[in-house]
Amino acid sequence: MRDLSENLPAGSHLSTASDLVKFALAFNANRLVNKDSQNLMTSPQNKTAEQMHRAPTWRDAIP
Repeated sequence: MRDLSENLPAGSHLSTASDLVKFALAFNANRLVNKDSQNLMTSPQNKTAEQMHRAPTWRDAIP
């Protein structure tokens, strides 16, 4: 086994296409997060013109 942490994101986490499908199915079935959290994670953000022209900060994560 070779340490790939310098080459790949997330400490060399690899996945297969079938793993990604399983993840998506579990996410959509609310088995990973509850429905309210899923709605918050997948809803569009309404940004002001000022927010669009600056770097994001922690305040941008607060709905």
